[in-house]
Amino acid sequence: MKNFRLYRLLLLSLSLLLISTSILRAVEDIDDHHQDSKMLKPVIIKLAIPEKDENSPEVISAMQDKILKYLEPYQIENITRFRYTPALSLSAGKDALKLLNTLDEVEGITEDSLSSPHSRKQNGKKKGNDAPCDR
Repeated sequence: MKNFRLYRLLLLSLSLLLISTSILRAVEDIDDHHQDSKMLKPVIIKLAIPEKDENSPEVISAMQDKILKYLEPYQIENITRFRYTPALSLSAGKDALKLLNTLDEVEGITEDSLSSPHSRKQNGKKKGNDAPCDR
């Protein structure tokens, strides 16, 4: 059980690092490519929920409500709430993203984009363990 918690903490730390760099890139991309503040960008917002409460649907829902309340003055579309995942998906403009970056309730923001099934291949070789499952 301790190994699982350590592994989970390591994964969370790595994801926070990736999210932090993604925030910077997302804001830079918005500044460079979307000068019009009405242009909406799809993002995933990682909620800053204490570890002891991160699987609580009630706590997650309350935090989602709080963030959406902050965003009421802005144009927001395509809102997706997650029940058991401390995250929120939506499309927001530059000004809303700047606000989100200042909120203590937001742990990180990353651009929501599709991955190609071909993105797993590199130089003609598959990455990772693609062995078939016996189950």
